[in-house]
Amino acid sequence: MSFYANGGIGSHLAFFTLSVLWWYFTLQAWRAAVARNFSKHRACVLRSFALTLSAITLRIWKLGMAHYFELPPMDIYRMVTWLGFVPNLVLAEFYLYRARRRNNRKLYPEENI
Repeated sequence: MSFYANGGIGSHLAFFTLSVLWWYFTLQAWRAAVARNFSKHRACVLRSFALTLSAITLRIWKLGMAHYFELPPMDIYRMVTWLGFVPNLVLAEFYLYRARRRNNRKLYPEENI
């Protein structure tokens, strides 16, 4: 579906990146659960969930930008395709970083990232 998105190559690339990352983290979460590595499973599920919420985040950004900025609708769409998932993933990574630091232990082994 990413190849048919509006907004040109930037939007295509954003949605393609989102879909690849979403499938990757979901697969990694499943594989970690099967291997009974539940700390890695939790971390990957959190990333997958952050990417799943991108549809909601995209709409919130779109509504906010359309309300506060007088930009053409397609320009707003091109921006929110990236803003829909990148901040979610950054927040998830920041949460995982803080959790690792707070607990003085790693949520998953470094060699399995």
